[in-house]
Amino acid sequence: MIKCSPLFSVPFIEIEVKEDTNELKGCTDILPSYFDDTSFEETDKTLRVLERYPNTKNILLNYFNEVAYTRFRYKEKFDISTSWITKTIKGNQSDMHLHRNSFYSAVYYFDEYDEDSASLEFRNPLSKFSSYYLMPLEHNQINSSSVHIKPRSKLLLFFPSYMEHRVLEHKGSTDRYSLAFNLVPTGRYGSVDSTFDTSWIDC
Repeated sequence: MIKCSPLFSVPFIEIEVKEDTNELKGCTDILPSYFDDTSFEETDKTLRVLERYPNTKNILLNYFNEVAYTRFRYKEKFDISTSWITKTIKGNQSDMHLHRNSFYSAVYYFDEYDEDSASLEFRNPLSKFSSYYLMPLEHNQINSSSVHIKPRSKLLLFFPSYMEHRVLEHKGSTDRYSLAFNLVPTGRYGSVDSTFDTSWIDC
């Protein structure tokens, strides 16, 4: 008998949002593909989109807090630090990247999509620990170097912020919109000399 288990798996969460979040479709503040870090006023406006949509923010945040407690078994509460909307036009794609200064990240597909809408690619974070390049007869969760997620309306994805990802080339005739956001723990967490409390920060 052979038993093969993903001993340290990457928690990747997919949720079908049931609540109404159509208010996001009216948002006109889109994060540019490249923006100037010195233009703080503009980036602050486009990097905290959900602050203007508190109802949708609470819906999405409640989903993560539920997952954090019921699946991860964390007692801490989490909050959304940054949030932004991206627009991908036909022929465009994004570079592979990850999100710093956050615990978990998320993508929410609030618009309408079709078969030509670009997929979101995630790179296996364990691949960098191997110096061998082998081609399997077929790909599965154990041997895949990447995974592609096709967008669909009301799909919410949660993934560790260290996971590298990118939007593949968009071939659809209509622009592809999505909401991304980052999550961080709040309150007191850790223990002993690794203890931190967000209330200690002078705001």
